[in-house]
Amino acid sequence: MFYGPEIATIFILETDLRRLIGPASKREARRPVTSDAEARRHFEEWRKSRGDNIPSLKEDANHMKQFGVSRDRVRKLRKSDGVVNLSRGGPRRTPQNRRIK
Repeated sequence: MFYGPEIATIFILETDLRRLIGPASKREARRPVTSDAEARRHFEEWRKSRGDNIPSLKEDANHMKQFGVSRDRVRKLRKSDGVVNLSRGGPRRTPQNRRIK
């Protein structure tokens, strides 16, 4: 334990140092920056390639991840005009159409 402004030399192998700092630099270099227009183009191409098989949000997000598009941006793309999404269930029950048992 050090008390005060003491200095100590720490020895570490170069291979271990490269292993520790290597993945951080690779992670940043791997992630491309995609503009909104380019993200939209990739999204439309992806949807057209699926045909009548409508992908889920998870499938859309997983595909767009390779282009550096976040899940939030995929949600916005899915809400845009002309995009067909899977239905999430039946109509919401209101007092007017509630079943009485």
